[in-house]
Amino acid sequence: MTFRKFLTNQGLAPSTIDLYCRVDRTIPVKKDIEWLRHQISLRQPISTLMIKRAVIKFRKLMDGYSEEEIKIMLPKCKGFKSQMRSGLTLRQVKRYNFVVQGVPEPFSTILLLLPLTGLRINELCTLQTKNLRRVGDRLMLELIGKGGKPRKLPLSKQAEKVLMRFMRIYTPEKWLFRGRKDFIKPSSVRNWTLKIQRENPELENLSPHVLRHTFATMLHKKNVSPLTIQMLLGHSDLRTTQRYIHPTIDDLIDGIDRL
Repeated sequence: MTFRKFLTNQGLAPSTIDLYCRVDRTIPVKKDIEWLRHQISLRQPISTLMIKRAVIKFRKLMDGYSEEEIKIMLPKCKGFKSQMRSGLTLRQVKRYNFVVQGVPEPFSTILLLLPLTGLRINELCTLQTKNLRRVGDRLMLELIGKGGKPRKLPLSKQAEKVLMRFMRIYTPEKWLFRGRKDFIKPSSVRNWTLKIQRENPELENLSPHVLRHTFATMLHKKNVSPLTIQMLLGHSDLRTTQRYIHPTIDDLIDGIDRL
């Protein structure tokens, strides 16, 4: 059985499986626990270490070890908290929207929709035409989000305009954004954000997840309630949402200028 198949049988979300498989390829097959101890000694972000630890845990489960045995085998992770991830400022959003106009389809539409919908990159790439539903004059997305939770997301008029323009030209059948075999892979979209980073220094922190933060930050600027933002992001805990709606540097400057 492959590692991916094993993770699938464990009931993990597709995005988590993709992440764990990528990390798995970076961990040595032999002496993986010794390797983890070395990683812990480097004082990496705790979130990074916990992912590496989880991958090794699933490796050991696949090899037939019990949960109790693995708990004894694996060292505890000690690291520092990751830096708070900020969304793009208004100036950066304008630059970003201009740059992605020159990206080929379907990547251009995907990149435009990320900050307009707040969808996780895996959620957006795996959308199917059946996930679209018209309710009155509003276009809705109905999908299964992280953890297998059903989600409903009304599209803004701007997001609907971007998506419908793409659909009129390319008339997708099953997958909205088709790749060579099925849907466009999230890794391909990440490659484009990396390319944009390299070519545009003012967008040096760009990533699909930063665009999700941008969506939340823009809603917060419009005085949308945290509970509503939580529902739109598909979070099960409001405390998670609160990490997405911190002020940008523009907000801090605006605040201090009011003195």
